[in-house]
Amino acid sequence: MSSSLILTNCFFCGLAALSLIPLLRYPNFLVYKKGVPLFIAVFIVFLKMLLPYEYSFTHTIASRTILPFLKNIEAFTIYNNELGNVIKIIWLIIALLLFTFITSKHRKLIQILSLVQETEDKELNQLLTELCNLKHLRKKPKLIQMNVNTGPFIVGFLNPIIVFPYFNLSLPEKKFVLMHELEHLNSFHIIIKYCIEVVTIIYWWNPVLWIFRREVLRALELQADTQVLQNLSNNSRLSYLETLIKLSRIICQRQDNSILTLSFSLKNSLLEYRIKSALKFNFVNKQLKNSKV
Repeated sequence: MSSSLILTNCFFCGLAALSLIPLLRYPNFLVYKKGVPLFIAVFIVFLKMLLPYEYSFTHTIASRTILPFLKNIEAFTIYNNELGNVIKIIWLIIALLLFTFITSKHRKLIQILSLVQETEDKELNQLLTELCNLKHLRKKPKLIQMNVNTGPFIVGFLNPIIVFPYFNLSLPEKKFVLMHELEHLNSFHIIIKYCIEVVTIIYWWNPVLWIFRREVLRALELQADTQVLQNLSNNSRLSYLETLIKLSRIICQRQDNSILTLSFSLKNSLLEYRIKSALKFNFVNKQLKNSKV
């Protein structure tokens, strides 16, 4: 596999990724057939990045125009000498370091969370059981409560764990949070997150992939929101959005007392993005219903 083919593949996959970003930002595309067509397109981009081969039955612009140009660059002596080999070694070393760091960090998180006992809140446990039965989930996720300065999240696919911070939320608000986290599990968002992390680690030097990664992660949160909103009444939708605003305020208050203000401010901006997108989704749906009437 030549370097020119890898660069050509990165170029066109980057263009494909950029073309998908507007669709990832539009809530209605995320709920159309549960977002399956859109995320199949995302997966194809990931797969093409991981397998940068040009098949014999294809006739693309890359094989006729861009690829010969890159082969000429590759033929330069400055590329084939020791400098080119050093660049390739640096690429590999940084990718291996990123992979080791991220996987070890994830493994430690799983190990720590697995040691925490399940919540003793019977009301919360009962609520989770009812929602799992409603979604026909074969395995109920482990539910734990911790004093952490982040929002609720779910981690792990084979043995999922929902981390529910000790926030002062009402029972309906807790239900909204659990519905959102279960939507991540039910829509295989965790697997998609693993895929985007692997591709980003390998092509760590590609800025387009980092932008695409951010948009995919935002789209997963937005899709979970829109899937929940679809099954709620108008009044419940407003309550769901109020819950997002309340979570945003709690996280904002807690970040003031934390050293890690950057990460939490980014999380807070994600909540703001979700709220605005959910409002847009709600408005568009109302307009469509009114037009049908």
